[in-house]
Amino acid sequence: VGKIILGNPLMLSGDEGERVRLTGEFADSLRRRTGLEVIMEDERLTTVEADEIMDEAGVPKSEHKKYVDMIAAQLILQSYMNRETYKHD
Repeated sequence: VGKIILGNPLMLSGDEGERVRLTGEFADSLRRRTGLEVIMEDERLTTVEADEIMDEAGVPKSEHKKYVDMIAAQLILQSYMNRETYKHD
């Protein structure tokens, strides 16, 4: 593991609220404890997108809660990897 990617819970407007502050404190703690780089990646609308993905895949609404965080985390990581790829092209 070379770095940790955390979702940055910005408000829809892009403003930073209390959750961003708390997540930043958690990121600082992870840096100190692991010595790894911790990157904050915008997580706005990833839950909505995860729900849409499950709808399109035919996952029953009653099952969404089980998987929504896992899929949102994958979307956050993919967003980071896409941005890094385009930076180097």
